Amino acid sequence: MDRRRFIETATAAVLSLNRGSLAWGAVPSEARSSTVPLPKRPLGKTGVEVCVLILGGVVAMKEPPTPTFHPAELANAALDAGITYFDTAPSYNNGQSERNYGEVLATRRNEVFLATKTGARDYDGAMREVESSLQRLRVDRLDLLQIHGVSQNEDFSRWEKPDGVLAALYKLRDQKVTRFLGVTGHESAEQMKKAIELFEFDTILTTFNPTLKRRPFEERVLPVA
Repeated sequence: MDRRRFIETATAAVLSLNRGSLAWGAVPSEARSSTVPLPKRPLGKTGVEVCVLILGGVVAMKEPPTPTFHPAELANAALDAGITYFDTAPSYNNGQSERNYGEVLATRRNEVFLATKTGARDYDGAMREVESSLQRLRVDRLDLLQIHGVSQNEDFSRWEKPDGVLAALYKLRDQKVTRFLGVTGHESAEQMKKAIELFEFDTILTTFNPTLKRRPFEERVLPVA
């Protein structure tokens, strides 16, 4: 699939979903020119309403630009289609995802609810990682900063030490580098449940689908959330 067809198909599919169609292939021609805004929902405890669809930073967005496709074109198409929530992380292809988003955010930052993450668990590591993320994203502020990837063997006592990751996140929030704080994880439902019982977060990003592996997140995490 060439670049133009890819962008047109992705955008048309988003618009088609908004009109109630789940077909990826045959998209009604009227959907391509739809101006009906995508619905919004309140995001966690932020008080902000965001689009029900987001553009994630892994599939396509983490790829390096090629002569036939630049991920920035996908991000621009998403914005044009009304998808204003961008989520990424420094670990997505060693920062390539953030660099691709930066191509768009350099000129369209005010249109986006921007979320990234830190995989660090210590103060200094988190500060360095966020500083590098800001440079790659070409911004001076985030909307949401998340502790990335709660693991099966997560040591939560480390998070809240004076030199732990939470001290860094609280400072960045106080300095208005980020507005909100969140946590992500899809490895252990029990550990995600524990994380949101122990600490105050504005958002939770986790897994939710009917497969056997994922059902514990519905049973254990969702009620606490």
